[in-house]
Amino acid sequence: MTVRQSDKAARPSGSKRAVRLPKMGRNQPRQVGDPIRDREQADRAVDPDALLNRANLIFSARRLRAQVFGKAMFGETGWDLLLALYIDGRRSGRTSVSSLIRLSEAPQTTVLRWLDYLESRGWVDRDREQTNRKQATVDITQQGRAALDNYLTKTLREP
Repeated sequence: MTVRQSDKAARPSGSKRAVRLPKMGRNQPRQVGDPIRDREQADRAVDPDALLNRANLIFSARRLRAQVFGKAMFGETGWDLLLALYIDGRRSGRTSVSSLIRLSEAPQTTVLRWLDYLESRGWVDRDREQTNRKQATVDITQQGRAALDNYLTKTLREP
């Protein structure tokens, strides 16, 4: 085996040559140690109970905020519904629409409209067998849970 002399020694010390790195294609796997991949692996390693605790904290803080400043200032019914389904889904599974109306403290029509929106995005799944829309049950989908897991994980990592 022969050892090659580096061409740095052969170059004059004042000359600088541009270094060209190979381009990575979109489908080319990332290298080990890549910060994006390491962060994704770390995100997957977060304890599900820590995420549930974080969701409870956010939900409780939103209720406290409404008590202190009044409900009129904060109207994010869709977010409240998604958080409630995330929390309740870990505890008991499906949740009735009437329970969601009570939890969100929003008018029935607003809750039903937001459930339509969340369902159209694929974040919740509604049992449509009930004739009364208030008695139907709702559950967060895997897609909705994954999105909230991702969000909650990022909030745990933020200072």
